[in-house]
Amino acid sequence: MGRRPNLVNKIEQALEDKKATDVSVVYMRNNTKKAITDYYIIATANNERLLNALADVAVETIIKNGGNIHHIEGKKANSEWVLVDAYNIIVHLFTPQARIDYDLDGLEKR
Repeated sequence: MGRRPNLVNKIEQALEDKKATDVSVVYMRNNTKKAITDYYIIATANNERLLNALADVAVETIIKNGGNIHHIEGKKANSEWVLVDAYNIIVHLFTPQARIDYDLDGLEKR
């Protein structure tokens, strides 16, 4: 895989600082040559309010460090999953049950 981009590390740290739990980084190029992104950053928020706050901090960190946002999905009331697409980095933020249901962490094992 080589060395992770600094932006990946900064997003990971910002999420942890904002009280995300179980933050993990998956290098997608190991999983398929046709991956749509280089990295997934996956984290859990214990409630909807924190889910949206984590999305905000991810966006702020990306922009502050020179990245661009392609789009954001799921940032609404009663959401269990928010996706922040920054082109070569996609941040997936889940409630605990949604993280289990979608099992993106399992991508590393596939």
